[in-house]
Amino acid sequence: MHELFHFAHFTHAPRLYLDLLETGLTDNGRDIANTISSYAATNLLETVAEIGTLLATNRQEIISPQAWDLYLAAGGPVPATLTARNTMPRIGAAPAAGGRSGGGAGASHGGQYPRGGRGRGAGYTVVSIGQYR
Repeated sequence: MHELFHFAHFTHAPRLYLDLLETGLTDNGRDIANTISSYAATNLLETVAEIGTLLATNRQEIISPQAWDLYLAAGGPVPATLTARNTMPRIGAAPAAGGRSGGGAGASHGGQYPRGGRGRGAGYTVVSIGQYR
């Protein structure tokens, strides 16, 4: 599943995916990604694949609002079933072990639903990933 999300990420945002091959995470970005898994904290490509795997396996409660913002900013694909209903997964209900909730990027939605509507069409485009690199 994880490897399929690398492919989905590349097909969803190929130029961004290639740019991310050379992009590291800041300490803040690494801390956010580490709430998903230690492997997600290695780089943004692994962050997207790990979060995508959580979405596909219906474990989105592990995804904090900050991690969701990072996923979208890095060009993570949003499943068509979510965008078709104009709905997003409920996230951040319970932080992962050692994780945090609220505050920081994405706090404007109260930690319940990720921000939507950034980008065009059914997908998302990058707003700014500078704070995470």
